[in-house]
Amino acid sequence: MQGFAELALELLKAGYHLVFWVEITCPDHGDWRGACAWDGQTLCCPRCQEAVEASLLARGLTKDPTVPWKCVSPALPQGWKTDDRPAAAMQRGERVISRKRCDRFFARARRELAGVG
Repeated sequence: MQGFAELALELLKAGYHLVFWVEITCPDHGDWRGACAWDGQTLCCPRCQEAVEASLLARGLTKDPTVPWKCVSPALPQGWKTDDRPAAAMQRGERVISRKRCDRFFARARRELAGVG
């Protein structure tokens, strides 16, 4: 059975481009997903062009290396980002769990990457 490296070499010769699917997080504009020829360099937010944190999601090959960025989670308004109340003062269920740690988020991301839906 052929591995990714061998398949990639064959497809690169046929005109395909190696891309990395990444998610970037901008505190002002939210989370974005897209594909780029990422080699570990710092990526910039598509809106404000500020350097942002990036997470590698997958790698693949494509004929068209220009994949547009898509906003997957807009940023909250600045006033909503702070809650000075102690955790004990919050009601049950009021504390928001980060979607990056949510099992439903990971399940949806796996389905999207597999092209299932």
